[in-house]
Amino acid sequence: MRLLLIENDLTHGRVLRDVFSLWGHEVGLCLSEKELSDLLHKSDWNGVVTELDIPGLEKYQVISMVKREMPWVPVIVLTENASVKSAVRAIQTGADEFFVKPADVNQLQAILDQINTKMSKWEQSDYLQRRLKDTSLKLQLQLQKIIHLLESNQKDGLKNSVQRESL
Repeated sequence: MRLLLIENDLTHGRVLRDVFSLWGHEVGLCLSEKELSDLLHKSDWNGVVTELDIPGLEKYQVISMVKREMPWVPVIVLTENASVKSAVRAIQTGADEFFVKPADVNQLQAILDQINTKMSKWEQSDYLQRRLKDTSLKLQLQLQKIIHLLESNQKDGLKNSVQRESL
């Protein structure tokens, strides 16, 4: 699974990136608002793990940005500065999960595994195509974009595995 990790501290970012990589995820690390715009368009992310306080952005703005660009992508907040009020606000803004640092790694890994399982189901042949019949035109267009992205990712994955095998 491709994760975008948005962090405000380089050391925390590197540690989290390494942990998520050990769990089998491809991880993009973002440390500022400048990088975020580029990274949101650079790859097709399957999930986002973010701190709330990102340099250059107002609190909760990162959640809104991600959901505006990729409404189907789950957003997990992993933050140091938390309260019940901030958790509620993050969920209202569009976050799917909320964790306080230091997080329970077993719970965090379980959430990422659930997301990965859902992505695997979506990638099954014609799962999304069958769902298109029961949706509005606007949603059909969004789902077609997702299908296209998933198909291109599968082709990229196949190319990468063929290249690795030839080495």
